[in-house]
Amino acid sequence: MTNDDEETSIDGNPIEKVEDFVFVGSVVPSVTKYVKRRTNVGSWAFCRLRNNIWTNQDNSRALKVRVYNALIRPIATYGSETWMLRKTDRDKLETFEIRCLRTIAGVHLLDEIRSVDIRKSLKISKTINEEISNRRLKLFGHVVRMPQELTPTNTSPHQ
Repeated sequence: MTNDDEETSIDGNPIEKVEDFVFVGSVVPSVTKYVKRRTNVGSWAFCRLRNNIWTNQDNSRALKVRVYNALIRPIATYGSETWMLRKTDRDKLETFEIRCLRTIAGVHLLDEIRSVDIRKSLKISKTINEEISNRRLKLFGHVVRMPQELTPTNTSPHQ
């Protein structure tokens, strides 16, 4: 990824110029693409558990919510502490979450039950976007409390 027109090479082999790439599971530099990737991976994981967890009548709603909170939400929000979300990104996350919660609650879109009511019936107090905001604030608190001599390039005080 570069803004110049020069060809970059290593040992005479040209390096391909790209608009974005995946690095440690993140799409760089696009947050929108990364949110889409995370919600797609979260949807994939959610669908893999459809028959065993979500639609199994032997599992209680409380168990389903615990599995959702322990597995699906972390997959969808991985790395969210550093995201600068736009409204469209927040909407995509909200859509992902409510789609999962409707399945857990056994509610269909045609039932016309509000998202707030579904969350209340499942005893989910925070939306996915509220959780992301809390994570960002928590990270900010850690950064603010960091000693001044520690910088992003020098994180070890014993060098």
